[in-house]
Amino acid sequence: MLKHTHSNFQIHFDEIANNCVRGWVSPALSDAVIKFSWEQGSATVTANRYRPDVYRSENHPAGLCGFEFATCSDLRAETIEFELFGNHNRMASEKIQRGLFFIHIPKTAGTSFRKSAEAFYGANTIYKNYGAKSPETTKGI
Repeated sequence: MLKHTHSNFQIHFDEIANNCVRGWVSPALSDAVIKFSWEQGSATVTANRYRPDVYRSENHPAGLCGFEFATCSDLRAETIEFELFGNHNRMASEKIQRGLFFIHIPKTAGTSFRKSAEAFYGANTIYKNYGAKSPETTKGI
C-alpha cells in the first residue's frame, strides 16, 4: 500500500497493479475527484465508494471515500501522475514512480527471481541491492 500525506489529507493506494488502481482518501473531502494520467491514457474517478474497512477503522466518518478504476493499459511499469480536487479546488498533484526493491541474498535463487521480475515488470522498475561494491546495485541505494 502506498500513502501520500499532504497538509490537509492523505491519499491511500491499496493497489496499483496490472490494469487496476484502488484506494481511498481521508479525511472526508466533499466532491473528492482524482484525475490520473499515465503514458497510455488517463482516467477521472470520484472518491465516494463505500469502504467498510476504512469505516470500521474509524479513518473516515461514513466510509464513503474509496475509489477504483480499471483500464486496458498495463500499469505495471508506468509512472502515474495524479491530481486531487476537493471542495472544487485542486488539492495536490504528484507523480508515483512505480518500482520494486530487490535485496539479493546469495544462494537463494535471487538472480533467477530478479530476471523474472525484470521480464515481468520491466528492468527499469527494479531497484537492486547486491551490496555496496556490486556493479549490479542500483545507483543511489
